Amino acid sequence: RHTGASSDAITLASDGTAIANLSTHSRYNLIDNGEFAVNQRGNSTGSYGWCGDRFQNRTGSSTVITQTTTVPAGFSSAMQLAPSSGTATLQWNTLLEVGNNVTGTNIGNYYSANSKWTISIWATVAVSVKVNFCNDWGSGDAQEIQANTAMTSTGDTSNGFTRYKLTFDVASVTPHANNKGLQIHFSTSSAASEVKFTGAQLEEGEVAGSFDHLSYSEYLARCQRYYLQYDWTDTYES
Repeated sequence: RHTGASSDAITLASDGTAIANLSTHSRYNLIDNGEFAVNQRGNSTGSYGWCGDRFQNRTGSSTVITQTTTVPAGFSSAMQLAPSSGTATLQWNTLLEVGNNVTGTNIGNYYSANSKWTISIWATVAVSVKVNFCNDWGSGDAQEIQANTAMTSTGDTSNGFTRYKLTFDVASVTPHANNKGLQIHFSTSSAASEVKFTGAQLEEGEVAGSFDHLSYSEYLARCQRYYLQYDWTDTYES
């Protein structure tokens, strides 16, 4: 049973048989679009900007942002950041809101004191991560939960990617009244000429579980809560 589940996935009987509960999928990855399947704004170049829906490039210098199909086994898409020239410490982040009416109190209740959470990601170079309660994608009223720390390898590798993880403890950190959510800020551990990444996941507890895949339509629906792109190419006649 997963820590967030209300019933057992498999029930064993005394005669040696078992019953598996496969009727529902209880999602445990709290990061939206962690597989970078949705990229409504398209590829771009800039110091800052979207790198797939629900993620932003935060490198701070000119960076080429590209969705790619060079991926580890089991994935369909990834994002790539590359400096326009030379090398750079490449950075990207995501902001996880809590509920529809977000306040510091709600955030604090969800990411409660002394609760432990595990972040994992697949990447082509070593990655560090820091975690804050924050107002937005920047550093407004940031309340530091986890200082920038090198993530450790899980030992899993595929197609030039390594899976990295880090467990953090909220401890006694409480959000500022202006904070809108939990900000997870990734960076390459040293200057790099490019990085590809996918499979970003946050789950409660101290274990990096298998990646929680969703269908493209499920990813898109979650992203469209924040950004909805219309196609105005249709022609209407009166």
